[in-house]
Amino acid sequence: MNFQRAAEIQVLLEGIRLPATREELVRYAALQDAAAAAELVRIPDREYRRLDEVGEELAPTAPVRASHDRLPRPESGEPPGGADYVTPQKEQAR
Repeated sequence: MNFQRAAEIQVLLEGIRLPATREELVRYAALQDAAAAAELVRIPDREYRRLDEVGEELAPTAPVRASHDRLPRPESGEPPGGADYVTPQKEQAR
């Protein structure tokens, strides 16, 4: 579903009393737009406190976090300056 259609369905639902279950959202939408009701049947069956939650289920916008942690890759060679990179330097007199 595209973002425009999700926004249209959110506007269609603006008169519903929240929080509402998926069943209540579907029933309310069916009175105005059968296609919107069919779209709402596909969202998870839970209680929705805000219409933004419904829109997010219809057309997700939040980034999806990876379920696995990425491990660092091995170093690609010596650091600049080689072994001197970790050797403290004596301060030179000016």
